[in-house]
Amino acid sequence: MVKTFIMFLVFAALCCSAPVFADEVGSCSTGGRRTIGGLTLNGHMKLYLADFTQGQRYGKVQYNNESAGIHQLITYIGKTISDTVSVWTEEKLSVSSSATPQLGSDIGRDTAAALSWTISQAYMLLRLPNDYEMKLGTMETMYSEQYGSEAWWDEQYHLNSSMSSIEAWPDNGIELYKNFDFGSGFNLPAYVYFINGSGRYVDTNQGKAVLTHFSPEFCCGKLRLLLSSGWGNWDTNSAQNMYKEAAGFDWKYTDKTYLMGEYFYQMSENLDVAMLTAGGARTKLVDGLTQAFYIRHGFKYNKFWKCYYEYSHIEKYAGNAAANAKSLIGQYISDNVLAIDYSIATESTIMAQFSFFDAVSNNGDNLNGIRFTLGWRTTF
Repeated sequence: MVKTFIMFLVFAALCCSAPVFADEVGSCSTGGRRTIGGLTLNGHMKLYLADFTQGQRYGKVQYNNESAGIHQLITYIGKTISDTVSVWTEEKLSVSSSATPQLGSDIGRDTAAALSWTISQAYMLLRLPNDYEMKLGTMETMYSEQYGSEAWWDEQYHLNSSMSSIEAWPDNGIELYKNFDFGSGFNLPAYVYFINGSGRYVDTNQGKAVLTHFSPEFCCGKLRLLLSSGWGNWDTNSAQNMYKEAAGFDWKYTDKTYLMGEYFYQMSENLDVAMLTAGGARTKLVDGLTQAFYIRHGFKYNKFWKCYYEYSHIEKYAGNAAANAKSLIGQYISDNVLAIDYSIATESTIMAQFSFFDAVSNNGDNLNGIRFTLGWRTTF
């Protein structure tokens, strides 16, 4: 814990000096996009200054070594071809040491990090008549507003990885978007997708997926409803259906505070799953179900300080199993996250987070504990 204490001291020192430091940096850094030779360039870097987990698995105390390191480096390249056509790419380099606690594994950390490189987005943007917009290519769909809106650099950092995987729906295909303005403070942003449904780069079947997302805005955007519905096939024969639904709200009830939450329902028909029954383990076709929700409260004290509290709960199980059978996909995960962010410059934020997690599965595995991370993200 010595390194964690030192990182707290560094965090405190930066916070105390940040008002002056931010003014100095702000004067020479405009943030946002840069244009060089007709290309729009931007980047994002996220570091871990400290990362430590302690908890219990099967009642045995476990922990990993305190560590620091780089987490992600993201680059953006875009170019405007004409008034109606532009292209945009997003490349992501991620570093993982398997330090994130998860069911089925002990709390620990790999002795060597693994690097992965992903073209997370690459699409053409067409501006059509009557204020319609169309994307063609690989993109993050607007299945969840907390993830798909890409306004989540601080927020997404504070999500647990299980919830992030549920909210994310990266895919390849077509997005059609329009904001319908009805006046009197009521708007209806609408998204319609025709996508692979089974992969960001490769489609594994002949079927395609359809996803719609509507976020009606009331009171000049202070209150929004978040509604998503998707359907497609998950198997290679295009015979088994999958459904993804989401519903939620985003309420900015003051200039400095907001309350946001979403509920997710996802089903894949007829998964070939190992079951635990009275007669022993056997394989059976069952519907794989995932239900999850989160509720988040955010408060912005001033231009430097903001904080979050989020509770999330996930249940994964077999929907049509017999009463005396338990699916080995059964998982129940709860997470309480408390986070404090401090902006030392317009595009640079230090993020301290405590995550209190509790997870069990139908095969008897259980994991609970606390994870502390001190991160630093900078957009440049």
